[in-house]
Amino acid sequence: MKLEINEYADFVKSTTSDESLRTEVMMDRMFGLQRSNEETQFSQLLTASIGMQAESGEFSEIIKKVIFQGKEWNEENRFHLKRELGDVLWYWVQGCMALGYTPEEVLEENIRKLSKRYPHGFEILRSEVREKGIYSMETIVNIVLLPWTLVEWGFSLLVWYIVLGFAVNKLFEYGIDGSSIKTWFMNTYDDAKEALKWSSK
Repeated sequence: MKLEINEYADFVKSTTSDESLRTEVMMDRMFGLQRSNEETQFSQLLTASIGMQAESGEFSEIIKKVIFQGKEWNEENRFHLKRELGDVLWYWVQGCMALGYTPEEVLEENIRKLSKRYPHGFEILRSEVREKGIYSMETIVNIVLLPWTLVEWGFSLLVWYIVLGFAVNKLFEYGIDGSSIKTWFMNTYDDAKEALKWSSK
């Protein structure tokens, strides 16, 4: 499909909210949120969000240049990263205050969350599977049924090996010519269907 860039711009506009397209609509949204949620400071929250991303970008920019663009790693750049981390922290505290939390409350919640997720220290499985708790119900069921699934696979392979053995014996019984190969094929096909039907029960 050929797509002109201006057509894509029209598509982008059609999939963008009014709050993003029009400043007055965004301001009305901000005022509405503030009136109904006085405990949260949305202008400060926006400051924190944009600020953390901007300062994190500056932090990452230094690391990018050192690793990918040959920038020298020295004490000056190490100190620069230290200052950028301080800026990230400054905006992070703005986010805490905007939400009505103290920085200590946020840190304590982070410790509770990670302690629950990793009660015995970091584990790969627990880092990958998180849904409404440490494990989703679907994942728990799959883990419990995994041994049985492996047994079923092994049993199916065993059935196929048996069928293959019968097929080879029949091939030698019939001899190798056109009609006997056709007869061998049909018999093997029927045996395989019966074996699969039986193993699936």
